[in-house]
Amino acid sequence: MALNPKPLTPHNKICFAEDWAADEADLQAAERRPEQTQPKHPLSQRPRAGRQALPAGHLTRIDVRHEPASCTCGDCGRALTLIRDEVVEKLECHSAQFRVMRHIYPQMAYSANETIVAAPSRNLCD
Repeated sequence: MALNPKPLTPHNKICFAEDWAADEADLQAAERRPEQTQPKHPLSQRPRAGRQALPAGHLTRIDVRHEPASCTCGDCGRALTLIRDEVVEKLECHSAQFRVMRHIYPQMAYSANETIVAAPSRNLCD
């Protein structure tokens, strides 16, 4: 079903005159205002998404590295390059002593054919 716009009658124009005047004033005020170029939260001050890191300092940290099965490209056999470490922290309690087990999953890449390899992560809720 097509919409057929109808021209505004003088009566309709009067009904919308106040809204048009307010819109005009808002537009003119916006043109006079300097544009904001800074974001509300700079990247360094933005709240972190997801869970917060476990507190550093008084908790013992034990690193467990989970290396991929192979550090070579599965297609061509060339060496992979480390692009980052995926770190998953799990809080554990052993005989009234808390410590943080850090499971580190290196992610390796080969740029020639855009291959990324990583050891499969396991469920840490065990």
